[in-house]
Amino acid sequence: MRTGHEHRAIIHHRAGPPHSTTLGLTRMRWQAQLLCFLVLLDVRSSLADDQQRHGLVGTQFCPQAATGYFSVGLVRQENLYLATQKVSNNGVLMILRYSASGATCGNVLDAVDMFSKQRIVAFSCADPGHPGLIIVGEVAAQGYWEVRKTNRSWRVDTEQNRILPYLHPVTCQNIGYAGADDGEDLASWARKRANKK
Repeated sequence: MRTGHEHRAIIHHRAGPPHSTTLGLTRMRWQAQLLCFLVLLDVRSSLADDQQRHGLVGTQFCPQAATGYFSVGLVRQENLYLATQKVSNNGVLMILRYSASGATCGNVLDAVDMFSKQRIVAFSCADPGHPGLIIVGEVAAQGYWEVRKTNRSWRVDTEQNRILPYLHPVTCQNIGYAGADDGEDLASWARKRANKK
C-alpha cells in the first residue's frame, strides 16, 4: 500500500508540468491570435484610407482648367488651400499648396473622393468635443439649410497635409464666403473655436 501511494504521488507530480505547459501554450496561442487580429485590423483601416486617395496626389493643379472648382484658405500664411472640383460627376476634396500668393497653379498634396451629385461640401464643421480640429463634411444638397449633421466627414491634418476620415458626430454650418477678404482661414477659425471652449 505504501508503495502504491508513493507511485500515485509520483504520477501526480509528473502530470503537473505538462498540464501547466499546455495552459501556457494555449495562452500564447490566444495572445498571438489577438495580436494578428489587431495587426490585420490596422492594415485594413490603412488600406481603406488609401483606397479613398485620388490619383491627383502629387500632380500640379490649375483651377482655371477645372470643373466645379471652389477653394477656401486652409493655412494662408503657408499658401495652403482646401479645394473641391468635379471629376466624372463626383467631387474630389484636395489640399493645394501654391508656390506663392497669386500663383495660378498649385501642387496637390492630398486628395480624396468625396461626394456625388446629391451631396455638397460644408467647410465649416465642428466636433463639440474637439473644437480645435479642422473638419469638413458631406451634406445633402437639397433645400436651404443653416445647420446640418454630416453624412460623412473628414479631418484635415495640417502637419502631415492629409485628409483623414473622421468618424465622430459633427455639425456643419452653412456659411457664405462672399464679401471682403478678412485674411482668416480654416486654421484660424479652428483656433477661435478652441479658445472659446
